[in-house]
Amino acid sequence: SIKGVSDAVAEGHPENVKGPLMARIADNAPLGKKDPKVDRDNAATFLFAGHDTTANLMTHFTYEMAKRPGWQKKLQVEVDAMFDKAKKENRKLEYTDLANLKVMKNCINEVLRLWPSVPNGTFREFQYDDAIMGPDGKLVTVKKGTNC
Repeated sequence: SIKGVSDAVAEGHPENVKGPLMARIADNAPLGKKDPKVDRDNAATFLFAGHDTTANLMTHFTYEMAKRPGWQKKLQVEVDAMFDKAKKENRKLEYTDLANLKVMKNCINEVLRLWPSVPNGTFREFQYDDAIMGPDGKLVTVKKGTNC
């Protein structure tokens, strides 16, 4: 039976994790090096990599909007105008309408300038000693407690 990833791994049956993403990851694993735990971890990284940066941007955007009523007003006027234009043209909003939100783009860019997501993202700490492949092909030991 197909179970959640953590349940299947905890029960010692990671092969029960099925689906297109897992199949692709397993298919691309080096020959002879199929490791379900590594496959699961790679899938999790792939799926959740953008969540921290997106969450940070949304949080800081909300914070900056709350601090800057002038930004809020300009943005509200622009968004209202976008809705009004679509209504006057008797149509629904379309994805392409978003390209016309210049104030929105400027606000997002300013928030990213003030609060860069990558350097100020969620920091993690190694929970155990590990080894990674260095640029010269040699294994490098990373000690427990190292921040990354």
